[in-house]
Amino acid sequence: MTTEGATLDHELSRRFFAQGWPGVDMESSAVAEVCQAQGCAWSVYRCIGDRFVDGLLDPRIVAATNPDGSGNMEEITAAHHGRA
Repeated sequence: MTTEGATLDHELSRRFFAQGWPGVDMESSAVAEVCQAQGCAWSVYRCIGDRFVDGLLDPRIVAATNPDGSGNMEEITAAHHGRA
């Protein structure tokens, strides 16, 4: 499954897995969007390196990142000052 968003929702992850989606890919959707807009044929092959359900994704990382990949300065500052 390819999506534009990230989630830390365990129940949603379980539903995806039950539906046959063991991993969710976000980066490929960006490639697809640009290629589609340019009328360029595209194909993506991915390998799952980590899964949310493995506990490797720290919720603080998601909170410190905006959907466009830029930093969420409020969260970063709070983390730096020990408030996150």
